[in-house]
Amino acid sequence: MADDLLKTLSGDYEVVVDQKERLQIPAPFRRAIAATGSERVYGYGGVNGQYWLFPEKPYNELAKKNGPAKLARTIEENEAAVACFGATKLLCLDKQGRISISQATRNDYDLNTEIVMVGVDDHIELYDKLRWKKRTDLGIHEARRIREELEAKRAAGKASGTISPPAQVGSEGAKSAGA
Repeated sequence: MADDLLKTLSGDYEVVVDQKERLQIPAPFRRAIAATGSERVYGYGGVNGQYWLFPEKPYNELAKKNGPAKLARTIEENEAAVACFGATKLLCLDKQGRISISQATRNDYDLNTEIVMVGVDDHIELYDKLRWKKRTDLGIHEARRIREELEAKRAAGKASGTISPPAQVGSEGAKSAGA
């Protein structure tokens, strides 16, 4: 089931917060959430500073597998658990496929009433519409630069007989591009 989700959560969709602080989850995302057997999503602050939505069942599976659920934790593991699980909220989709996100949460993540929901593999990220526009405008040029770097590294790896894995783009760059 999770494999279906990974194939489906992509694209970006503009949504507007209504007067009751609700967001309509786009139909492709609702189908992906339903495909996991979930009717609810977890909302929490992602590592890139954006608000993330994660379907309930895959989130629970990841929390069991990767979460620091052991009793004997280091201070760092406990702090990570508090940061991850302590601020996580379970959000129910209503019959129209909407979720409620409070003004306080929107303030915490700089989300106004016009929001773009972006599918990122296994979760949905929420961006303020203007921030997303700036990010995509910059992202076209950045993506081209990264692609050219990767192609050069792969070509160099082929010449030496080894191919290095692609470099990770740090969250610092992603956040500054979106700011």
